[in-house]
Amino acid sequence: MKPFRFLAAFAFAAAAVTLIGDPSSAQDGPPKAEKKNKKNKGFQPMPMTPAGPVVPVTPIVLPSGPKDAAALAKLIDAEVTKKLADAKIPASPRCTDEEFLRRAYLDVTGVIPTAEQAKAFLDSMDPDKRAKLVDELLASPSYGRHLADLWVPKLFPRDSANRFVLREPLVKWLAEQFNANTPWNQFVFNLVTATGTVDENPAVTYFLANRSVDKLTDGVTQHFLGIQLQCAQCHNHPFTEWKQTEYWGVAEFFARVQPQNPKNANKGGDNTKIGVSEGTNRTKLKDFFPESAKAVPPKFLGGDVAKASFWISLLAFSAAVRP
Repeated sequence: MKPFRFLAAFAFAAAAVTLIGDPSSAQDGPPKAEKKNKKNKGFQPMPMTPAGPVVPVTPIVLPSGPKDAAALAKLIDAEVTKKLADAKIPASPRCTDEEFLRRAYLDVTGVIPTAEQAKAFLDSMDPDKRAKLVDELLASPSYGRHLADLWVPKLFPRDSANRFVLREPLVKWLAEQFNANTPWNQFVFNLVTATGTVDENPAVTYFLANRSVDKLTDGVTQHFLGIQLQCAQCHNHPFTEWKQTEYWGVAEFFARVQPQNPKNANKGGDNTKIGVSEGTNRTKLKDFFPESAKAVPPKFLGGDVAKASFWISLLAFSAAVRP
């Protein structure tokens, strides 16, 4: 595995989401509508409400290691209760067993229960039957498949460029990761550093389905950092602090990726044998870089430029976070 995507894995698995400022605060002078209607004496522009002070967000820090389910439930309940109190909204009453059964099945597995499953749950007098049902559904193979169905449209957006790429290998790989309860940092690491063929490592499907550096940069920052960075591809972002050079600093982590082109299966192409590698120089694949591409050093989003001297320690870190 080459160093650059190890650096990207570190950034995307460990970075915190950066807060985005209010775009309305960047306006200077009176609004255009007010200027346009100055001569109209009957026009009374609505007074602008001054923006309130920025309230800092205090992140919830959880202890490292396995988390106790009951403790996490209490933490979530406390946060929800606080938000409801702040908004002066009363909490909804406890739902019925029928409502809980339907919601649990749809949320966890994506399907409603069978008549037999519904009858068994509703007839049970076990006071812990709700918690036991959730545990049972999470242990079901349908749980991973349902999450995979939700994630595939995000990681594999259909377009004409990837119409020949096999979709099912990624679906199965995602389902296996979710059913194995793979830690989030390892899940992201396995995805953004994937190499090999589809047959050997189905995670490479992500790169085959997004065979351009801008698609990879847009997708990874949005899905794993929670940041809409795509507006900074061609110019400085108009509503946030992200600059165009920062966009291409992140994109540079993927500049050496070399995904193979899929082939038409109707003409004998076997797309289980294509894959992804990482070269020592920027890839020269056609259409991998858009016209707006900039050649800048790889840089952590909102952080420092990646240095070669950091590679060895990062390799050690990457080995340490993987079980």
